[in-house]
Amino acid sequence: MTTRHLDLRSLECFIAVAEELSFAKAAAHLNLSQPPLTKRIQMLEAELGVSLFERSTRSVRLTRAGSVLLREASVLLDQSLAMQRAVQCAEASEAGTLRLGFISTAFLGVILPRLPELTARLGAVEYVWSELTSPQQVIALRDGRIDLAFVHTPLDHKGLEHRVVLREHFVAALPERHPLAGRDAIHLSELASELFTFFPREVAPDYHDMVLAACRAAGFSPRIQHYARHFLSLLLLPASGAGVCIVPASAAILSIPGLKLVPIRDSALHSELKMLWNPANRSAMLLRALKASASRGFFQASPQ
Repeated sequence: MTTRHLDLRSLECFIAVAEELSFAKAAAHLNLSQPPLTKRIQMLEAELGVSLFERSTRSVRLTRAGSVLLREASVLLDQSLAMQRAVQCAEASEAGTLRLGFISTAFLGVILPRLPELTARLGAVEYVWSELTSPQQVIALRDGRIDLAFVHTPLDHKGLEHRVVLREHFVAALPERHPLAGRDAIHLSELASELFTFFPREVAPDYHDMVLAACRAAGFSPRIQHYARHFLSLLLLPASGAGVCIVPASAAILSIPGLKLVPIRDSALHSELKMLWNPANRSAMLLRALKASASRGFFQASPQ
């Protein structure tokens, strides 16, 4: 099947229906009458060759294809808005846009405390934030969709420049009522009988392989029962009693109720939080940000 480039307005209409699960409410939200909205959705379905909604007289539900499109369309529209803002700022000599990718622990523990000083050094700057997994940030840097990335490594980032922001050990994330939760530290082998929460390998391949290898070196293969695609979800599952996981110590910044982080005594597991950028990106604002943050102690490695 050959498709043309999808119309952003049609995607906006689709997202409105998907979020409201009502053509009438979506039409009101978009200031459209219902027939043109329905026509746009029908044309979008014809263009893609799939059904996006299951319709009945009483309800509207997303199909499996519709759920996938909702996720991808939301990302595409966010990128479109970021592009528009960047273009609108391009003619200002001192003003500019800095597009940053981040993971939650990096934002809370490293970026947020230094943001006021960075802004003071940069002057007129507009930040565009994108919460992405570490592998997604690497792809976005190479594609030119973001200027700076804050990622956990180990991670393949060949061809990108970096600074180490934080070095830290991994800890066991346990439900607070877990028998090991009150310990000062544990051996990794003590988790051999536990059910684990894990990232799917495609989300964080280096993390996935490193933790698996450490468990096997400790004499067991982890029994993975639960999967999460975002770091916060990875922690929320053990906090609710659903298994255990192994995470960088900076997870403590999130202060999640019901979760206890316990150091792992005998493991060589460790992680680095790095700031990455693409040397092919000659954005004036990126160059100013790199210069502004070059001083010791500002986005520079600190142990934990």
